Amino acid sequence: MKKLSTFIFGIFMFQMAFSQVQFNISDDSGDSGQTVSVDVRVSDFVDISSMQFSINWDPTVMEYSSIENISTVVPQFNINFFGTPDQPSIDEGELSLTWNQTSTEGFTIPEQNHLLFTLVCDLTGSPCDETDVFLSDVPRVIEFIDGDGNLVSTASNDGNASINGSNCGNTDGEIDIMISNESTTSGGSVCFEVTVDDFLNVNSAEIPIQWNTAQLTNASVENEALNGAIAAINDAEGTIRYLWQDFTFENPANLGNGAKLFDVCFDVTANSGVSACMTIEDIVDVPPNFSTAFLNEDEESIPFTIDNGGCAFVQGGSSDVTFYFEDTQLVLGANVCIPVKVRNFDDIQSFQYAMDFNASDLTYTGVSDLNSDLSISQGDFNLNDVDNFRVSWADLSGAGVDLANEGNSIFRMF
Repeated sequence: MKKLSTFIFGIFMFQMAFSQVQFNISDDSGDSGQTVSVDVRVSDFVDISSMQFSINWDPTVMEYSSIENISTVVPQFNINFFGTPDQPSIDEGELSLTWNQTSTEGFTIPEQNHLLFTLVCDLTGSPCDETDVFLSDVPRVIEFIDGDGNLVSTASNDGNASINGSNCGNTDGEIDIMISNESTTSGGSVCFEVTVDDFLNVNSAEIPIQWNTAQLTNASVENEALNGAIAAINDAEGTIRYLWQDFTFENPANLGNGAKLFDVCFDVTANSGVSACMTIEDIVDVPPNFSTAFLNEDEESIPFTIDNGGCAFVQGGSSDVTFYFEDTQLVLGANVCIPVKVRNFDDIQSFQYAMDFNASDLTYTGVSDLNSDLSISQGDFNLNDVDNFRVSWADLSGAGVDLANEGNSIFRMF
């Protein structure tokens, strides 16, 4: 997991940002053996100094081919910032991206819905197969940092890739229920979007929802498609019993494929680095029992499937990774090398931070004794001003690095 710290001689601080980068991932389709092109676009990309995230898909439906249309607006942005399945550390069905400014300044994309890049894949599945193409924290966790070192949350309208075929519709009459995946910050809020396919001639719906009360609280149901529904929320037990019925039996509900049924929103109390999830599953441990059920106007049961996404990767909060200095005695006029040390450096794929120092006391002359386990180089260091220094490092293999010894020195400076 990438940990990004801004510190001033041993004082560490993380701040939460309230802006949000919006992803819009397109749909595409083709015949088996052809390619699809899925555009990854961003809006509200404001004052961003670094970003990392992953895109996932079902590898049994399509396989990676190439990255095209890489934005020329984002500074120094090129194919070298991508981790793709043709690299040993990235599995098929996964794409990673890690980018950062060479200075501490944030960068703003002026236009909305800007094309960041296009993912091109070969359709390898069978006719009528399809896959979501979605923002993910595997293998790279989602993390956006602004020019002040604040975490910026993300939201995504995920895409879909499908293989053409005949009679590809849901011919078995099943309702498909999907829950979105999101990212959020510890102490922030999150809304999960519940969408449906083949929601046809439904006269009543019962939907039980559960979550971990240690991670999510203050639940609400918003933006409902069905008028007159009742959502019985019990925050203490972590349940919602959602009930809707047309008592006239004359106006069954019909929603288009991909239509939003409702949003479920929470305040986030989970610590950083975990996934806080909600699920649609029968409530049997706390009375009254409540099961998922859909009936048509003849009061016949309608079969259904549930794609339980519904997880939010939690960014921010406290970090176990600690960069620090030990007290060092200096001699006036002499050159001194001060070790920069780290604790709990476990499975780290990238880091960056800025360091301020008093230029009237110290003059930066360079770095030395670079830690060979990191493959960190002189090019990863930049002096932004006479009193501000920045380091930005990434493990290009994508495998993550462990520094097993407590108090490892990663470099020396001054």
